[in-house]
Amino acid sequence: MKKLSLTIVLCLTVALSFGQKKAVADVKREIGNAKPNIEDARNLIKGAMQDPETMDNAETWFVAGKVEDKQFSMEQQKELLGQTPDELVMYSALQRIKPFFLVADSLDQLPDAKGKVKPKFRKDMKSILLANRLHYLNAGGFFYNKGDYENAFDMFNQFFSMPKMNMFEGENIAVNDTAYAQFRYYAGLALAQFSTDTTKIISYFESIKNNNGYNEEDVLKFLSSLYEQTNNTVGMVNTLREGVERFPNDSFFMLSLINHYIYSDQGDAAIKMITKAIELSPNNAELYNVLGIVFENSKKDNDAAKANYEKALSIDPNYVEAIGNLGRIFYNRAVEAQVAANEISDNKKYEAARAQAMDMFREALPFFERAHQLRPEDRDYMIALSRIYYVLNMGDKYDEIDAKLNQ
Repeated sequence: MKKLSLTIVLCLTVALSFGQKKAVADVKREIGNAKPNIEDARNLIKGAMQDPETMDNAETWFVAGKVEDKQFSMEQQKELLGQTPDELVMYSALQRIKPFFLVADSLDQLPDAKGKVKPKFRKDMKSILLANRLHYLNAGGFFYNKGDYENAFDMFNQFFSMPKMNMFEGENIAVNDTAYAQFRYYAGLALAQFSTDTTKIISYFESIKNNNGYNEEDVLKFLSSLYEQTNNTVGMVNTLREGVERFPNDSFFMLSLINHYIYSDQGDAAIKMITKAIELSPNNAELYNVLGIVFENSKKDNDAAKANYEKALSIDPNYVEAIGNLGRIFYNRAVEAQVAANEISDNKKYEAARAQAMDMFREALPFFERAHQLRPEDRDYMIALSRIYYVLNMGDKYDEIDAKLNQ
């Protein structure tokens, strides 16, 4: 009985092994038909990929890729016949080809019993991949537009990683032009949409910051933001500095770097940065305005601040920020003078000091009136005006601006 059972088991094992090899042959015949049953072919080859007797055969994985290529081709043919292809089916099949071929090629390169490597399927796999290569970009765009960013990234990545496959070693199939640079950028956007791995996202965008001229400014801006989010001050500052050097006409990098210097109490570094920028762009009113802000807030030098605000207005008389900043300097001086006057006990000296303070409020007034005229919805300018009108006892003006504030 034991010998009989053993014989039955051995026969069954041989039969199963033969069955999986036959399944591979059956799949090959099926996809050779004009109208193959793809699902049947997939199920058959899936069994062969899982069976110990056939899972290590290069042909098994090559045929699995061929099944997906057949599905992809069948959907493509619909377009030629004036029919509408199922893009999800088509591009999902395309997505599965390369992973199967990667396994097939690794097995196809193993030495035989005599120690020789005799690949059987590499030529066909290369032909299929190259024929389909541009469609990976279409597939990435399809998934991206559907909001399926993970699969979009995978398709873009399959396209760009294809030249790095062992089977293409030594062949010049990589392309580096503006069109492909665009897809590299979209791949990064897709990655950022679905991945929570900030390190991986940063690494990807670092790899495309020299992206053949395509959206490199935006890449550096995004990188600086990522570094800031991860509290990597060194990475953020280095990225902003690179942005200043490469794109001096984009104020984002310079202003962001200056803000960092200001908030980290590095006023001298901010002044040095702005001065350098002014040398490159001497007619940039914004630079003088920002320099004035640094002198006013970091260095507490109102005279230098005032001079830079005035320089900004000499370049652009309607630069509302500089107008408001000048008004604020005069207003703050007036408030300080008023507080000092209130501390004087001698009535005659008090009146003189108070009159001087009122003159300072009058100096500030035209700046805020002009700023309000240029930007009537700005509440800061309206609040400053209401206080000045109140102090100067300008009742009608006060009522008018107060009504606007209440609105």
